[in-house]
Amino acid sequence: MIRGLCIDATGKPVLFPVACWVKPDTEYTVTWIFFDPLNNTLGVELKELPANEKMQPYQGFKIERFVFSRKDLQAIIELFKSCNEAADINIEELLEEKEVLTTN
Repeated sequence: MIRGLCIDATGKPVLFPVACWVKPDTEYTVTWIFFDPLNNTLGVELKELPANEKMQPYQGFKIERFVFSRKDLQAIIELFKSCNEAADINIEELLEEKEVLTTN
């Protein structure tokens, strides 16, 4: 189970329901990690805020909105690989490029 702490809840799209939006300083469970080619970023789906029709056209949240425990970094990489088996993406480089934050 990968837990991430929300550190950035800014920039909620106008039509995005408040009840479906992340809250700062709140911990969430990552269930899926995906690559968003339109924005060239990684996204996550959360157990506590599952994707639904009210969130369309979005399917999750930018990974940069969260900070993760350093001990979970390998689990993040493995989850991404299992979620995106066909993708030819270097997850380690993308995490570094997006400056995904980790704590001890």
